[in-house]
Amino acid sequence: MQTNESTINQQTVRKMPIYLELHNACRHASWCLLDPGLNYLQTVDNPVENSRAPLQVRFSTSRQILTRCAQNQLKFPCMPGTLYLIATPIGNLQDFSRRGIETIEACDFLLVEDTRVTVKLLNHFNIKKRMVSCHEHNEKQRLDLLKEASEANQSVGLISDAGMPLISDPGDHIVQQALEVGMNIIPIPGPSAFLLGLVASGFALDRFVFEGFLPEKSSDVREKLQSLATEERTIVFYVSPHKLLKTLAAVRQIMGDRKACLARELTKMHEEFVRLPVSEMLTKYETTEIRGEFVLIIEGFAPTAKEAPSTDTLKSLIKIALDSGQSVKDISTKLSQELGLRRGDIYKIALSVDTEAAD
Repeated sequence: MQTNESTINQQTVRKMPIYLELHNACRHASWCLLDPGLNYLQTVDNPVENSRAPLQVRFSTSRQILTRCAQNQLKFPCMPGTLYLIATPIGNLQDFSRRGIETIEACDFLLVEDTRVTVKLLNHFNIKKRMVSCHEHNEKQRLDLLKEASEANQSVGLISDAGMPLISDPGDHIVQQALEVGMNIIPIPGPSAFLLGLVASGFALDRFVFEGFLPEKSSDVREKLQSLATEERTIVFYVSPHKLLKTLAAVRQIMGDRKACLARELTKMHEEFVRLPVSEMLTKYETTEIRGEFVLIIEGFAPTAKEAPSTDTLKSLIKIALDSGQSVKDISTKLSQELGLRRGDIYKIALSVDTEAAD
């Protein structure tokens, strides 16, 4: 936005908010509302805070104001009619950014996954703020509250128990409703467990796929892993401690003995990365007490790998292809080319799978 040399008296300023472009001076926002009621404006030479003199603002000096903002000498007020998606620490409270803290302080109220968890975070930073619970069982009931906030031109913060909201956490209905009622959506960055585990895994990161938590039922887990058996991108899962052994066993059986990385207790005192083939990882944890939340990173499928896929993996791929209507002949030809295996061997396995399905 182009700014012209001009002077505005205090009475005029109080009647109109002033928006200044911050793209170059402060990278975390493209625009910022400078609220004269909160004394965020300054003159050429000195701040006007606590001054009764007429407030004069030269737009040509906005660079000085923005410099102070970029140096964290001024706090940014929240923009009205905005939903802020605020990332919170996943273990280490020092990871909470100053911007995240100030955004919470400036919001009119917070939608939080669990008030008992969030209140501990707020108490640590001496923040007093109205909280409203918003979790998977009542998320849709909070949509009317968001509509009321939009009509009142309020700013709202959405917070999960840890990490970035909506990542394997509730919140998608809230964001959709906010967009429908015309609210702005601004994410406030911070820690995310799957990204931290991914970047330290040692696997290729030019492409990856995040699958979150696997389904509850064993049959659904098997189906999901079968669909990922030939996924060439690095694959990331969240795994609960009581499901770790079953998950590793299912991965080994369906996807083969691939290289894997298991990240545990990220950002906490007992943070640990275990990098082993899945079979060795399974053996390790069969005799080790399992504690903490895990991020499991699996190496993507390599079509040119010397090690042939397991028979179970082949059968899974064949079954998926048969269910999609492909013939045994076409399946054998395609998999032979993709996997570098003899067409006749695949054809025999495909016939047996087709026969079992018919029975």
